[in-house]
Amino acid sequence: MIGKVEVTIGKELGKRGIWCETLVAVESLRITVHTSDKKVFTSDVCMAVLENPTKERCWGYTNVFVTLESRSQLNATDIWYHLGGWNDEGDTWDTQLYAVEQEIEEFWATIIGPAEYLRSKIRESLYGIVKDWRTIIYDNDETLTIRYKDGTKKVYPAPNRSSAAT
Repeated sequence: MIGKVEVTIGKELGKRGIWCETLVAVESLRITVHTSDKKVFTSDVCMAVLENPTKERCWGYTNVFVTLESRSQLNATDIWYHLGGWNDEGDTWDTQLYAVEQEIEEFWATIIGPAEYLRSKIRESLYGIVKDWRTIIYDNDETLTIRYKDGTKKVYPAPNRSSAAT
């Protein structure tokens, strides 16, 4: 039987109120479980949900702690559930999910750095479309150059704008 659970929270990297709760990025999260037979189990985790102390409560009752690893290990819906989840008195599920995904991406952008939102949008658009690429260059004249991992290169010239306009 479980006797006690402890959560050790690493250094806070930033936080933001999202949906109904507070999302908090931290360097690390560790859960330690003490059982009635005196065994102790410890594990690093990428998300933990802890209730705010009563005196610190304002709007939300919980803090949803996430590590940087949670970004690649969890879906937005995993985090959204703990931020309050879908509200059946609001917009559709898809519309609310889209809004939460955008808020979470903006949250990560503030934690990781100013280019992170742009990077995530570019990454999102490339995955699944171009396979086995090493570098992709998109010039301001709209020429696309893809260098593949096997060393080959493919250049897609910009469309001819003058003939398209006539």
